[in-house]
Amino acid sequence: MLKKSEIGRNMIVGSVDRLRGKDNALLFIKKITYVLCTAILVILWAIPAQGAPRLTIPESVFDFGYVPQNSTISHVFWLYSTGDDTLKIINIKPG
Repeated sequence: MLKKSEIGRNMIVGSVDRLRGKDNALLFIKKITYVLCTAILVILWAIPAQGAPRLTIPESVFDFGYVPQNSTISHVFWLYSTGDDTLKIINIKPG
């Protein structure tokens, strides 16, 4: 049987052990958070370094105004490749 003084010490030791477990869990979470944040920053830093194709369309909308019925109309849209890599147009869907 435990004396009163031993019971108190055991309770204190038990609560300290529980705190250590929480501290270890918090430390683990902090380490994982640090590693994930570092990985995300490295990925975000590396993305702009890669050359990427970019399409620029200075005039994306054209208003024909009044058009008589059965008329044939047309308009030319200029497309510019302004990126660092080769721009490949694979599919065009007129709308």
